[in-house]
Formats: sequence, structure tokens, C-alpha cells
Amino acid sequence: MTTYSITRMFQDGTLSSQLIRTGLTLKQAQAHCSNPETSSSTATSPAARERTERFGPWFDGYDAEQQQESVRHECCNAVWWTHSARRQACELCGELA
Repeated sequence: MTTYSITRMFQDGTLSSQLIRTGLTLKQAQAHCSNPETSSSTATSPAARERTERFGPWFDGYDAEQQQESVRHECCNAVWWTHSARRQACELCGELA
């Protein structure tokens, strides 16, 4: 199952992006980001207004998280955890995970 993370991004680069939440379903991530309080252009809470005054325009966005998968190598019976986007070679046999 694909999970999603929420990241707060700042337009002018005053702050680097901040990871807000992880492990969400697509529905949860979309619900979070559709809330008016998750963008400086629509937020009205005192905390959001203060954030905008201090750091400039910002918004929350979501993205799919990289899933990890385990791979068992038969040559050494080792279990490797790897991101599916990254391939890694076993140190004993050289086989790509």
C-alpha cells in the first residue's frame, strides 16, 4: 500500500521544507492539503498568520513515500532492506537486490 507524507514548503527559501506528517493514506493527505489552514493564502488562525509574517508565503503539499521492501539473498541468507527505487548489490555474491 502506498503511503503519503505532508511537507510544508516556503516560497522565499527563508526556511527549508519541513516534514509535517508521514504514513498517511491518499485520502488523509488530500484532506489535510484541502484544509484552508494549510496555505498562507487562505489560513486565518493566529499561528498561521504569525508563520506567514515571519517566513513569507508557504503551503502544505503531499507526496508518495518510498516503500521499503525486504530481499533475502540465497547465497548468504541475509535480509536486506532497500528502497524499491534503489538497487543495492550483495557484498558476498554481487547480486543486485
